[in-house]
Amino acid sequence: MKKLPLNLFLSFLIFFSFFKLPVISILAQQEEPEENTKEAEIIIPENSLFCTDFGIKKSKTDSFSEKIETGDQNVVQGATEEVREDTGEIWLENLEQPDFSLMENRLNSTLPKLLTKSLNESLSIDRTSLETKTKHFISGEGVDEEQAETNIPYARIELPGWWTAVLGESKIFCGLFQSCEPPKKLALEIEPPDLEELAINLNNEKLIGCEESEPVIAEKPEIDNEKKPFKTESLFSIIREVIEDFLNMLRTTTITEETTLQNRTRGYLVGGKTLENQSTFFSSFIPPDINSSIKNSPLSGPSQYGLDPDHSIVEEEDSKKINFQEQNQVRGRYCLQICSLYPPDSKFDISLIDPICISCDPKDYQL
Repeated sequence: MKKLPLNLFLSFLIFFSFFKLPVISILAQQEEPEENTKEAEIIIPENSLFCTDFGIKKSKTDSFSEKIETGDQNVVQGATEEVREDTGEIWLENLEQPDFSLMENRLNSTLPKLLTKSLNESLSIDRTSLETKTKHFISGEGVDEEQAETNIPYARIELPGWWTAVLGESKIFCGLFQSCEPPKKLALEIEPPDLEELAINLNNEKLIGCEESEPVIAEKPEIDNEKKPFKTESLFSIIREVIEDFLNMLRTTTITEETTLQNRTRGYLVGGKTLENQSTFFSSFIPPDINSSIKNSPLSGPSQYGLDPDHSIVEEEDSKKINFQEQNQVRGRYCLQICSLYPPDSKFDISLIDPICISCDPKDYQL
């Protein structure tokens, strides 16, 4: 099967003809007087969380030799435990967010065809990149987190311009399909978040559970690791081994220190909740029972971290996936809407239309 053209959403025109005029009039009534039409309506984005949890192991071995002097006593060896400070560096080399860029492309190419000429003249969608914050909360074993002194590494992330555009476009579409309050204007801008406020709010997210899911087609945003060092307290296991060589009068002491830390990466997908709310217009083409079965679960992408030489990530299955909360409902509505435009066919491969879609079986979106 050949890949279908990007103007698939023109199929909306078939359905839209039944209610185009009344909905257009709703939008037209919302327009401001002519002298104000150039001013954009500001959308304040409601954010969703992205996250991942994994363990970090520190293992450090020091070995040294010294001369055994006459009368020296044997050095006690064995294992002990003690709480001590641990420092190091961690940084996010890349992460991948769910790729809704083809969805945005279709919304963008279809929207002008659904509006009158006068409304098209005022249509303007913001495509400015949005920035967000992520933090790495690292804690040690056997220590009260609230009382331990810590340094928290963090990064600034620049989301792609298509993400900003889809927030504006979905607002107009859900207004057209009467699934949300229509915008007052068709010139829309997304208010950039206050990064300092985001960073403060993330402190309240560190103990929020991180729901996981299977990875999907994703795209890499740009990352600026502004602060890499971390500091925390942890319970260390200290193993001391002593080997005495009386022939050469040498004593070799090996000290191994080990501890396991827990990393919780927490960040905000700016407008993630907004898109989830505004994607309800896709449900206009989905039977209510199928629409209600789509789970409000996360979509995940791979990520890669860097650590200083003394630390290593404890390898666990999918331990480094970045989980974007509340985004499966967006995908499910979008993909099943596409499926509704085609006759049932067991050989129909929706992933050829958009790779983020997995099938036309509603059960696959009940993750």
